[in-house]
Amino acid sequence: MTETTAKKTTTKKAPKEMNKVSKQETFTSKSGHKYIFSYPGTFFVQKNVDDASRLPNGTRSNPLYYEAIFEHILEGDYDWAYFDKLVPESAKSDSIQVEDFDGTKVTYDFKFPGFEKFENLVENSTAISGQILLSDYYKGLMKDVITNDVDYAYWDHHDGYSVVMDAADRFMGQLVYDSEFREVIDAAKDFLTRMFR
Repeated sequence: MTETTAKKTTTKKAPKEMNKVSKQETFTSKSGHKYIFSYPGTFFVQKNVDDASRLPNGTRSNPLYYEAIFEHILEGDYDWAYFDKLVPESAKSDSIQVEDFDGTKVTYDFKFPGFEKFENLVENSTAISGQILLSDYYKGLMKDVITNDVDYAYWDHHDGYSVVMDAADRFMGQLVYDSEFREVIDAAKDFLTRMFR
């Protein structure tokens, strides 16, 4: 008894031609808004999005990077104000009550300053190494987030500095984390990363 084996011939399919230029994807946010991301070409993105958002020291400016995404990647009329309007009114303010050295209760109020102002606050408080300089960051929180008339000199005569700064930081951190702005920017960055492969 002889055994015969038939050889299977496999033909390789020609690879599909890759064309990322003008590639578009639709991203749907948790709230149901649809955003179209377009890829205008590798050199264009490298020059007008990535390189255009570099600071003289070589680090990336997130505010400039996000503006380049608004202008060149997101299809439609999107800007900082658009995303500010999507923050629910109930999330735009908060307060904390702290006991001062003499036993009086002091209420400190927080307000949302807008994503552009906050992103610039963070950037202006960040060292070249990427670390947040808390002295600058807290100064920015006192100026743009805490509505009470407080500065470093105020805290030389009142208790509650660490508690209030932590609360203001958490207020902004949670607001940004929960925002459609962050969701869309993260999706756009992911889109660009995939296009840069």
